[in-house]
Amino acid sequence: MALIDLQPATLIESSSERAGTRYPWVWPTLCCLALLTAILLANPFSEAGFEDDWSYGHVAMRLAQTGRLQYNGWGGSLLLFQVFWAFPWIGIFGFSFQVLQASTIPVSLGTVLLIYPTGRRLGLSRQLAAFAAMGTALCPLLLPFAASFMTESYACFFSMLCVYCALRTIQAGTSRTALRWLWALAAAGLAGGANRQIVWAAGLALIPWLAWQRRAESRFVFHAVASLAVCGVAVVTILRFLSQPYGALHVGQTSLISLALHRWPHPAFTLIRLLLAAVLMAVPAFTCLWARVPRWVIPAALALAIVGIYKGWPLAPYGESIVTASGIALTMQDSGAAPSGRCHRGPAFSLQPL
Repeated sequence: MALIDLQPATLIESSSERAGTRYPWVWPTLCCLALLTAILLANPFSEAGFEDDWSYGHVAMRLAQTGRLQYNGWGGSLLLFQVFWAFPWIGIFGFSFQVLQASTIPVSLGTVLLIYPTGRRLGLSRQLAAFAAMGTALCPLLLPFAASFMTESYACFFSMLCVYCALRTIQAGTSRTALRWLWALAAAGLAGGANRQIVWAAGLALIPWLAWQRRAESRFVFHAVASLAVCGVAVVTILRFLSQPYGALHVGQTSLISLALHRWPHPAFTLIRLLLAAVLMAVPAFTCLWARVPRWVIPAALALAIVGIYKGWPLAPYGESIVTASGIALTMQDSGAAPSGRCHRGPAFSLQPL
């Protein structure tokens, strides 16, 4: 199988595609309209929270009322982009859960909108790029969060923005253009991670890769190191001064030692299961890199994936969840039992002081 070429794609387009070049905005617009239509048909707007967004809404409400960021300690997400994004919405329309839910829709549309040009940059035809964007727009894992005030939609948007900026950087024809997209990547990673910390991994991983890919350009390497340093300092500063007072993130040293000495199998096995679940999700990447990876890697990955599915290992975050007409029902909600019929016994271990 041919490798994915990250250089500017030269596409051989059909006559229908050539005819559509006059209106390049049609495909991504239709994909966004599909998401809007699905949201309107589902009509998720209500004066009630969805999962944890009641607490995020409380932080946004207090910011609008007092002009100060006041955490309530419910979760570990920083919410720095999310609540400031909601600030003008609350100022114009007043506070309500419907306003917060509506404020997330443009962000969800942005995710779908980014998938189309990303696919085109990877060499997909217009139809295939639109298929990828449409599949994401109508995915049952995206739709429940597309009009909520949860952090998932914001994390997806900034993650896709990081990937798109990285592609534009590697495909840039001039050093000046590459530098602009490099710093755009750094800014997107910082903004996304300041809302949900996992997005920081995108920028901190992609920038060194870009520096290696354009290592012949000393100026670019210098800016890559500088942007990485700026991101590192910003991350440390934000974590030092703007972290939520979330108890699970402040486990005492004694508790950690006790957990490691006496209850290590539970977190260790959980980590192993999650890593093996990641193997399943990485199978498409292995197949794309068929010519470079050893021949035993792909069969081994498939075998682990099959064993994991058979054993019921959790595929974070929705492995043991039920997709329903009203959204995603987790195993610990409503029914009190896992889909397999086994009684749900709660978390395997706790970070409470032992």
